[in-house]
Amino acid sequence: MQATTPLGELLASPRYLPRLTENDTKPVERALAGATLFDDGVQLDGAVVEAAYAVREPEVLDHLREQRIPVLIDPQSLRLTTPGYLTNRRLVALPYLPASPMTPASTATDREHFVADALRFQQKAGASWYLTPSVPLRDEEGWSELHHDLTARTAVANGREVDSRELVALVAPGTAALRDPHALASRLLDLPVAAVYTQPLSLDPVHDSVDKLARAWRFCHEFEEANLPVIAGRVGAFGLVLQALGVAAFDSGIGVAERYSWADQVRPPRDKKDEKASGGAGKRIYVEQLLTTLPVKIVEGLLRLEGVRGRLVCNLGCCRQAGHVGLADRRGEHYLFSRTHEVEQLRAQPTRSMRLHEVHQQLLAARDLASVARRGLRDLGDLGALPPSFGHLETWLSLLARAEQVTAASGLPQ
Repeated sequence: MQATTPLGELLASPRYLPRLTENDTKPVERALAGATLFDDGVQLDGAVVEAAYAVREPEVLDHLREQRIPVLIDPQSLRLTTPGYLTNRRLVALPYLPASPMTPASTATDREHFVADALRFQQKAGASWYLTPSVPLRDEEGWSELHHDLTARTAVANGREVDSRELVALVAPGTAALRDPHALASRLLDLPVAAVYTQPLSLDPVHDSVDKLARAWRFCHEFEEANLPVIAGRVGAFGLVLQALGVAAFDSGIGVAERYSWADQVRPPRDKKDEKASGGAGKRIYVEQLLTTLPVKIVEGLLRLEGVRGRLVCNLGCCRQAGHVGLADRRGEHYLFSRTHEVEQLRAQPTRSMRLHEVHQQLLAARDLASVARRGLRDLGDLGALPPSFGHLETWLSLLARAEQVTAASGLPQ
Protein backbone atom coordinates (compact mmCIF):
# COMPACT_ATOMS: atom_id res chain seq x y z
CA MET A 1 0.00 0.00 0.00
CA GLN A 2 1.43 3.38 -0.98
CA ALA A 3 2.29 5.78 1.81
CA THR A 4 0.48 8.48 -0.15
CA THR A 5 -2.82 6.60 -0.14
CA PRO A 6 -5.61 9.20 0.15
CA LEU A 7 -7.38 8.91 3.49
CA GLY A 8 -10.77 8.74 1.83
CA GLU A 9 -9.65 5.69 -0.13
CA LEU A 10 -7.97 3.98 2.82
CA LEU A 11 -10.87 4.56 5.22
CA ALA A 12 -13.59 3.56 2.78
CA SER A 13 -13.53 0.09 4.38
CA PRO A 14 -12.56 -1.26 7.84
CA ARG A 15 -8.92 -0.76 8.83
CA TYR A 16 -6.75 -1.50 11.85
CA LEU A 17 -3.72 0.62 12.77
CA PRO A 18 -1.45 -0.71 15.52
CA ARG A 19 -0.25 1.92 18.00
CA LEU A 20 3.52 1.64 18.31
CA THR A 21 5.56 2.55 21.39
CA GLU A 22 9.12 1.85 22.51
CA ASN A 23 8.04 -1.60 23.74
CA ASP A 24 6.90 -2.79 20.32
CA THR A 25 10.04 -2.75 18.17
CA LYS A 26 10.83 -6.48 18.17
CA PRO A 27 7.24 -7.79 17.80
CA VAL A 28 6.58 -5.47 14.86
CA GLU A 29 9.85 -6.30 13.11
CA ARG A 30 9.29 -10.05 13.55
CA ALA A 31 5.68 -9.85 12.41
CA LEU A 32 6.59 -7.86 9.30
CA ALA A 33 9.33 -10.35 8.41
CA GLY A 34 7.30 -13.53 8.89
CA ALA A 35 8.08 -16.57 11.05
CA THR A 36 10.08 -18.41 8.36
CA LEU A 37 11.32 -17.94 4.80
CA PHE A 38 8.11 -19.59 3.63
CA ASP A 39 5.69 -17.44 5.67
CA ASP A 40 4.48 -14.02 4.62
CA GLY A 41 4.76 -11.25 7.18
CA VAL A 42 1.74 -9.43 8.57
CA GLN A 43 0.08 -7.02 6.13
CA LEU A 44 -0.56 -3.74 7.94
CA ASP A 45 -2.98 -1.08 6.71
CA GLY A 46 -0.99 1.60 8.52
CA ALA A 47 0.35 2.45 11.96
CA VAL A 48 0.04 5.13 14.63
CA VAL A 49 3.44 5.93 16.13
CA GLU A 50 3.72 7.83 19.39
CA ALA A 51 5.97 10.89 19.11
CA ALA A 52 8.06 9.93 22.17
CA TYR A 53 9.01 6.77 20.27
CA ALA A 54 9.39 8.40 16.85
CA VAL A 55 11.83 11.02 18.22
CA ARG A 56 14.30 8.19 18.87
CA GLU A 57 14.29 7.41 15.12
CA PRO A 58 13.75 3.66 15.62
CA GLU A 59 14.60 1.28 12.79
CA VAL A 60 11.03 0.06 12.69
CA LEU A 61 10.07 3.38 11.05
CA ASP A 62 12.49 2.54 8.24
CA HIS A 63 10.86 -0.90 7.88
CA LEU A 64 7.42 0.70 7.64
CA ARG A 65 8.66 3.10 4.97
CA GLU A 66 10.33 0.29 3.02
CA GLN A 67 7.02 -1.59 2.90
CA ARG A 68 5.13 1.63 2.08
CA ILE A 69 2.94 1.32 5.16
CA PRO A 70 1.26 4.67 5.95
CA VAL A 71 2.20 6.25 9.27
CA LEU A 72 0.33 8.68 11.49
CA ILE A 73 2.46 10.34 14.19
CA ASP A 74 0.63 11.04 17.46
CA PRO A 75 2.16 14.31 18.78
CA GLN A 76 0.87 13.35 22.26
CA SER A 77 -0.34 16.91 22.66
CA LEU A 78 -3.11 15.85 25.04
CA ARG A 79 -0.39 15.36 27.65
CA LEU A 80 1.07 18.84 27.15
CA THR A 81 -1.75 20.69 28.91
CA THR A 82 -0.63 20.14 32.51
CA PRO A 83 2.83 20.60 34.10
CA GLY A 84 3.47 16.85 34.39
CA TYR A 85 5.14 16.62 30.95
CA LEU A 86 7.98 18.89 32.13
CA THR A 87 9.35 16.06 34.28
CA ASN A 88 8.46 13.15 31.99
CA ARG A 89 11.73 11.70 30.67
CA ARG A 90 10.10 10.42 27.47
CA LEU A 91 8.28 13.61 26.56
CA VAL A 92 11.05 16.14 27.33
CA ALA A 93 12.94 14.93 24.24
CA LEU A 94 10.22 16.24 21.91
CA PRO A 95 11.44 19.36 20.05
CA TYR A 96 8.09 21.16 20.06
CA LEU A 97 7.34 21.13 23.79
CA PRO A 98 5.87 24.44 24.94
CA ALA A 99 7.72 26.20 27.75
CA SER A 100 4.53 26.08 29.79
CA PRO A 101 1.39 23.93 29.44
CA MET A 102 -0.88 24.65 26.48
CA THR A 103 -4.08 26.06 28.01
CA PRO A 104 -6.77 28.61 27.10
CA ALA A 105 -4.41 31.23 28.60
CA SER A 106 -1.66 30.47 26.05
CA THR A 107 -0.86 33.41 23.78
CA ALA A 108 -1.50 33.46 20.04
CA THR A 109 2.26 33.46 19.43
CA ASP A 110 2.75 30.39 21.65
CA ARG A 111 -0.04 28.58 19.85
CA GLU A 112 1.32 29.39 16.42
CA HIS A 113 4.87 28.23 17.27
CA PHE A 114 3.57 25.07 18.94
CA VAL A 115 1.51 24.05 15.91
CA ALA A 116 4.26 24.79 13.39
CA ASP A 117 6.94 22.97 15.39
CA ALA A 118 4.71 19.93 15.94
CA LEU A 119 3.98 19.70 12.22
CA ARG A 120 7.67 19.99 11.35
CA PHE A 121 8.39 17.10 13.69
CA GLN A 122 5.70 14.95 12.08
CA GLN A 123 7.05 15.71 8.62
CA LYS A 124 10.61 14.84 9.65
CA ALA A 125 9.38 11.58 11.22
CA GLY A 126 7.83 10.58 7.89
CA ALA A 127 4.13 11.05 8.62
CA SER A 128 1.88 10.15 5.69
CA TRP A 129 -0.77 12.53 7.05
CA TYR A 130 -0.69 15.11 9.84
CA LEU A 131 -2.52 14.69 13.14
CA THR A 132 -3.51 18.07 14.56
CA PRO A 133 -1.59 18.88 17.79
CA SER A 134 -4.71 19.59 19.75
CA VAL A 135 -5.89 19.70 23.35
CA PRO A 136 -8.55 17.84 25.34
CA LEU A 137 -12.12 19.08 25.05
CA ARG A 138 -12.43 19.52 28.79
CA ASP A 139 -15.73 20.63 30.26
CA GLU A 140 -14.28 23.85 31.69
CA GLU A 141 -14.60 27.17 29.87
CA GLY A 142 -12.17 27.97 27.08
CA TRP A 143 -11.04 24.50 26.08
CA SER A 144 -13.45 24.13 23.17
CA GLU A 145 -12.30 27.43 21.69
CA LEU A 146 -8.65 26.51 22.17
CA HIS A 147 -9.26 23.18 20.42
CA HIS A 148 -10.86 24.89 17.45
CA ASP A 149 -8.15 27.55 17.29
CA LEU A 150 -5.31 25.00 17.25
CA THR A 151 -7.10 22.94 14.60
CA ALA A 152 -7.60 26.03 12.43
CA ARG A 153 -3.97 27.11 12.91
CA THR A 154 -2.85 23.63 11.86
CA ALA A 155 -4.87 23.95 8.65
CA VAL A 156 -3.19 27.31 7.90
CA ALA A 157 0.31 25.98 8.65
CA ASN A 158 -0.21 22.92 6.46
CA GLY A 159 1.44 23.70 3.13
CA ARG A 160 3.00 26.88 4.49
CA GLU A 161 5.26 25.71 7.31
CA VAL A 162 5.49 22.12 6.03
CA ASP A 163 4.73 20.15 2.90
CA SER A 164 0.99 19.90 2.32
CA ARG A 165 -0.61 16.64 3.47
CA GLU A 166 -4.09 15.57 4.46
CA LEU A 167 -5.13 16.52 7.98
CA VAL A 168 -6.60 14.26 10.64
CA ALA A 169 -8.30 16.23 13.41
CA LEU A 170 -7.54 15.00 16.92
CA VAL A 171 -10.75 15.16 18.97
CA ALA A 172 -10.60 14.13 22.63
CA PRO A 173 -14.01 14.79 24.20
CA GLY A 174 -14.78 15.14 27.86
CA THR A 175 -18.23 14.42 29.28
CA ALA A 176 -20.02 17.47 27.83
CA ALA A 177 -18.51 17.20 24.33
CA LEU A 178 -19.23 13.47 24.21
CA ARG A 179 -22.92 14.15 24.75
CA ASP A 180 -23.18 16.82 22.06
CA PRO A 181 -20.92 16.07 19.07
CA HIS A 182 -23.09 17.88 16.50
CA ALA A 183 -21.68 21.37 17.08
CA LEU A 184 -18.13 20.05 16.98
CA ALA A 185 -18.71 18.17 13.73
CA SER A 186 -20.24 21.29 12.19
CA ARG A 187 -17.18 23.38 13.04
CA LEU A 188 -14.79 20.79 11.64
CA LEU A 189 -16.70 20.78 8.36
CA ASP A 190 -15.61 24.40 7.90
CA LEU A 191 -11.95 23.32 7.94
CA PRO A 192 -9.92 21.28 5.39
CA VAL A 193 -9.96 18.12 7.49
CA ALA A 194 -9.94 14.69 5.82
CA ALA A 195 -10.68 12.49 8.86
CA VAL A 196 -11.11 12.54 12.64
CA TYR A 197 -9.15 10.70 15.31
CA THR A 198 -11.35 10.31 18.39
CA GLN A 199 -10.03 9.69 21.90
CA PRO A 200 -12.57 10.11 24.72
CA LEU A 201 -10.79 11.32 27.85
CA SER A 202 -12.05 8.31 29.76
CA LEU A 203 -12.82 5.04 28.02
CA ASP A 204 -12.60 1.46 29.24
CA PRO A 205 -14.37 -0.77 26.69
CA VAL A 206 -14.13 -3.88 28.87
CA HIS A 207 -15.61 -2.35 32.03
CA ASP A 208 -17.70 0.64 30.91
CA SER A 209 -21.50 0.45 30.86
CA VAL A 210 -23.62 0.09 27.74
CA ASP A 211 -24.70 3.73 28.11
CA LYS A 212 -21.13 5.02 28.17
CA LEU A 213 -20.06 2.90 25.22
CA ALA A 214 -23.18 3.98 23.32
CA ARG A 215 -22.16 7.62 23.81
CA ALA A 216 -18.71 6.83 22.44
CA TRP A 217 -20.26 5.17 19.39
CA ARG A 218 -22.74 8.02 18.79
CA PHE A 219 -19.87 10.48 18.97
CA CYS A 220 -18.02 8.62 16.19
CA HIS A 221 -21.26 8.14 14.28
CA GLU A 222 -21.86 11.91 14.13
CA PHE A 223 -18.62 12.44 12.21
CA GLU A 224 -19.15 9.46 9.93
CA GLU A 225 -22.57 10.88 9.04
CA ALA A 226 -20.86 14.18 8.17
CA ASN A 227 -18.58 12.27 5.75
CA LEU A 228 -15.60 12.59 8.08
CA PRO A 229 -14.23 9.04 8.51
CA VAL A 230 -13.18 8.18 12.04
CA ILE A 231 -10.15 6.47 13.52
CA ALA A 232 -11.18 5.42 17.03
CA GLY A 233 -8.25 5.55 19.42
CA ARG A 234 -7.15 2.89 21.92
CA VAL A 235 -10.21 0.64 21.80
CA GLY A 236 -8.78 -2.88 21.40
CA ALA A 237 -11.26 -5.56 20.28
CA PHE A 238 -14.11 -3.08 20.84
CA GLY A 239 -12.94 -1.57 17.56
CA LEU A 240 -14.56 -4.51 15.76
CA VAL A 241 -17.90 -3.60 17.33
CA LEU A 242 -17.45 0.02 16.25
CA GLN A 243 -16.58 -1.08 12.72
CA ALA A 244 -19.70 -3.24 12.57
CA LEU A 245 -21.60 -0.05 13.39
CA GLY A 246 -19.97 1.97 10.62
CA VAL A 247 -16.78 3.40 12.13
CA ALA A 248 -13.96 3.31 9.58
CA ALA A 249 -10.88 2.39 11.58
CA PHE A 250 -9.36 1.97 15.01
CA ASP A 251 -6.01 1.72 16.68
CA SER A 252 -4.82 -0.18 19.72
CA GLY A 253 -1.62 -1.01 21.48
CA ILE A 254 -0.04 -4.41 20.92
CA GLY A 255 -1.16 -7.03 23.40
CA VAL A 256 -2.46 -4.72 26.12
CA ALA A 257 -5.76 -4.59 27.98
CA GLU A 258 -6.91 -1.45 26.20
CA ARG A 259 -8.26 1.49 28.15
CA TYR A 260 -7.57 5.22 28.20
CA SER A 261 -7.64 7.75 31.00
CA TRP A 262 -6.35 11.24 30.30
CA ALA A 263 -6.36 11.99 34.03
CA ASP A 264 -4.04 9.03 34.63
CA GLN A 265 -1.75 10.05 31.77
CA VAL A 266 -1.14 13.57 33.07
CA ARG A 267 -0.82 12.56 36.73
CA PRO A 268 2.74 13.15 38.03
CA PRO A 269 4.88 10.00 37.84
CA ARG A 270 4.83 7.85 40.94
CA ASP A 271 7.77 7.25 43.20
CA LYS A 272 9.95 4.41 41.87
CA LYS A 273 9.43 2.58 45.15
CA ASP A 274 5.65 2.81 44.77
CA GLU A 275 5.91 1.76 41.12
CA LYS A 276 7.83 -1.37 42.05
CA ALA A 277 5.36 -2.24 44.77
CA SER A 278 2.37 -1.92 42.43
CA GLY A 279 3.66 -4.68 40.17
CA GLY A 280 2.21 -3.47 36.87
CA ALA A 281 -0.23 -5.10 34.49
CA GLY A 282 1.98 -8.05 33.48
CA LYS A 283 2.24 -9.89 30.18
CA ARG A 284 -0.94 -10.53 28.21
CA ILE A 285 -2.01 -12.63 25.23
CA TYR A 286 -4.87 -11.84 22.89
CA VAL A 287 -7.34 -14.71 22.46
CA GLU A 288 -9.20 -14.09 19.22
CA GLN A 289 -11.89 -16.70 19.96
CA LEU A 290 -12.77 -14.84 23.18
CA LEU A 291 -12.22 -11.31 21.80
CA THR A 292 -10.24 -10.65 24.97
CA THR A 293 -6.66 -9.92 25.98
CA LEU A 294 -5.83 -12.04 29.03
CA PRO A 295 -2.92 -12.47 31.47
CA VAL A 296 -0.47 -15.17 30.42
CA LYS A 297 -1.33 -17.32 33.44
CA ILE A 298 -5.01 -17.32 32.49
CA VAL A 299 -4.21 -18.32 28.90
CA GLU A 300 -1.94 -21.09 30.12
CA GLY A 301 -4.84 -22.29 32.25
CA LEU A 302 -7.18 -22.25 29.26
CA LEU A 303 -4.72 -24.41 27.31
CA ARG A 304 -4.93 -27.03 30.06
CA LEU A 305 -8.70 -27.39 29.61
CA GLU A 306 -9.64 -30.23 27.25
CA GLY A 307 -12.91 -28.61 26.25
CA VAL A 308 -11.24 -25.31 25.43
CA ARG A 309 -7.72 -26.00 24.14
CA GLY A 310 -8.85 -27.39 20.78
CA ARG A 311 -10.97 -24.30 20.15
CA LEU A 312 -8.03 -21.93 20.60
CA VAL A 313 -6.12 -23.04 17.52
CA CYS A 314 -4.39 -20.26 15.55
CA ASN A 315 -3.50 -21.05 11.93
CA LEU A 316 -2.07 -17.63 11.11
CA GLY A 317 1.55 -16.89 10.27
CA CYS A 318 2.42 -16.25 13.90
CA CYS A 319 1.50 -19.74 15.14
CA ARG A 320 1.20 -22.01 12.10
CA GLN A 321 4.57 -23.66 12.73
CA ALA A 322 4.70 -23.72 16.55
CA GLY A 323 1.07 -24.04 17.62
CA HIS A 324 0.65 -23.12 21.29
CA VAL A 325 4.31 -23.73 22.14
CA GLY A 326 6.07 -20.50 23.13
CA LEU A 327 2.95 -18.40 22.59
CA ALA A 328 3.82 -16.08 25.47
CA ASP A 329 7.16 -15.25 23.82
CA ARG A 330 5.54 -14.24 20.54
CA ARG A 331 2.41 -12.65 22.02
CA GLY A 332 3.12 -9.37 20.18
CA GLU A 333 3.32 -11.00 16.77
CA HIS A 334 0.25 -13.09 17.60
CA TYR A 335 -1.69 -9.95 18.47
CA LEU A 336 -0.79 -8.24 15.19
CA PHE A 337 -1.65 -11.24 13.03
CA SER A 338 -4.91 -11.93 14.90
CA ARG A 339 -6.15 -8.35 14.90
CA THR A 340 -5.26 -7.85 11.24
CA HIS A 341 -7.03 -11.10 10.35
CA GLU A 342 -10.19 -10.05 12.21
CA VAL A 343 -10.39 -6.77 10.33
CA GLU A 344 -9.65 -8.46 6.99
CA GLN A 345 -12.60 -10.79 7.61
CA LEU A 346 -14.80 -7.80 8.36
CA ARG A 347 -13.57 -5.92 5.30
CA ALA A 348 -14.50 -8.91 3.13
CA GLN A 349 -18.17 -8.38 4.01
CA PRO A 350 -19.57 -6.06 1.32
CA THR A 351 -22.42 -4.44 3.29
CA ARG A 352 -22.91 -2.91 6.70
CA SER A 353 -25.58 -5.45 7.64
CA MET A 354 -23.23 -8.31 6.76
CA ARG A 355 -20.47 -6.80 8.90
CA LEU A 356 -22.90 -6.41 11.74
CA HIS A 357 -23.92 -10.05 11.40
CA GLU A 358 -20.26 -11.15 11.30
CA VAL A 359 -19.37 -9.39 14.57
CA HIS A 360 -22.65 -10.45 16.20
CA GLN A 361 -21.84 -14.09 15.46
CA GLN A 362 -18.29 -13.66 16.75
CA LEU A 363 -19.60 -12.22 20.01
CA LEU A 364 -22.14 -15.03 20.45
CA ALA A 365 -19.45 -17.66 19.87
CA ALA A 366 -17.07 -15.87 22.24
CA ARG A 367 -19.75 -15.63 24.93
CA ASP A 368 -20.50 -19.36 24.68
CA LEU A 369 -16.82 -20.28 24.84
CA ALA A 370 -16.27 -17.85 27.74
CA SER A 371 -18.95 -19.64 29.75
CA VAL A 372 -17.14 -22.96 29.32
CA ALA A 373 -13.75 -21.37 29.95
CA ARG A 374 -14.83 -19.66 33.14
CA ARG A 375 -16.19 -22.88 34.64
CA GLY A 376 -13.02 -24.75 33.70
CA LEU A 377 -10.76 -22.07 35.15
CA ARG A 378 -12.68 -22.11 38.43
CA ASP A 379 -12.18 -25.87 38.64
CA LEU A 380 -8.42 -25.56 38.12
CA GLY A 381 -8.14 -23.40 41.21
CA ASP A 382 -4.36 -22.82 41.00
CA LEU A 383 -4.11 -19.75 38.77
CA GLY A 384 -3.31 -17.26 41.53
CA ALA A 385 -6.13 -15.02 40.25
CA LEU A 386 -9.87 -15.08 39.79
CA PRO A 387 -11.10 -16.14 36.34
CA PRO A 388 -12.18 -13.17 34.20
CA SER A 389 -15.92 -12.51 34.06
CA PHE A 390 -16.03 -11.84 30.28
CA GLY A 391 -18.96 -9.56 31.05
CA HIS A 392 -17.92 -7.15 28.32
CA LEU A 393 -19.10 -9.63 25.69
CA GLU A 394 -22.67 -9.28 26.92
CA THR A 395 -22.26 -5.51 27.11
CA TRP A 396 -21.05 -5.33 23.52
CA LEU A 397 -23.94 -7.51 22.35
CA SER A 398 -26.35 -5.14 24.09
CA LEU A 399 -24.69 -2.18 22.38
CA LEU A 400 -25.12 -3.79 18.96
CA ALA A 401 -28.81 -4.30 19.64
CA ARG A 402 -29.29 -0.74 20.87
CA ALA A 403 -27.36 0.79 17.99
CA GLU A 404 -29.38 -1.20 15.47
CA GLN A 405 -32.58 0.19 16.94
CA VAL A 406 -31.20 3.72 16.47
CA THR A 407 -30.11 2.93 12.92
CA ALA A 408 -33.46 1.40 11.99
CA ALA A 409 -35.35 4.38 13.42
CA SER A 410 -33.19 6.84 11.45
CA GLY A 411 -33.68 4.98 8.16
CA LEU A 412 -29.94 4.66 7.47
CA PRO A 413 -28.89 2.25 4.72
CA GLN A 414 -27.95 -1.26 5.77
